[in-house]
Amino acid sequence: MRNRQHHFLQDERGGELIEFAIAALLFFSLLFGIMEFGWAIWIYGTTAHAAREGARYAIVRGAESGRAASASDVATYVQGVLAGMKCSPANTTWSPDNKPGSVVTVQVNCPFSPAYAVLPAITLTSTSKMVISY
Repeated sequence: MRNRQHHFLQDERGGELIEFAIAALLFFSLLFGIMEFGWAIWIYGTTAHAAREGARYAIVRGAESGRAASASDVATYVQGVLAGMKCSPANTTWSPDNKPGSVVTVQVNCPFSPAYAVLPAITLTSTSKMVISY
């Protein structure tokens, strides 16, 4: 019996399986973390692009352009740029007004919910400011 216990303690069968499980867990955690981070960066880039396009839309549609844009017009345009993403409507403000030389600010907020519950859900925000040209 003593020989049998000694043999059991010296047995290394299955060691590779445990090492693989630990290495695979680390590898796939890193891989999925990189994918989630990339997805968040893509959503932020899309949010920044939508804010910039909304500001560009507003600056060429100032009060003296003959086709003045309202905040709802800019929000509708930004939703079209976002191509179906579930973002809140763009917040557009003019300082001091909608005339040439004034500054238009467009802010876009998009939620990011990671596919894995380990990371918290966050809201990605981008703001673009431009001067009304005419």
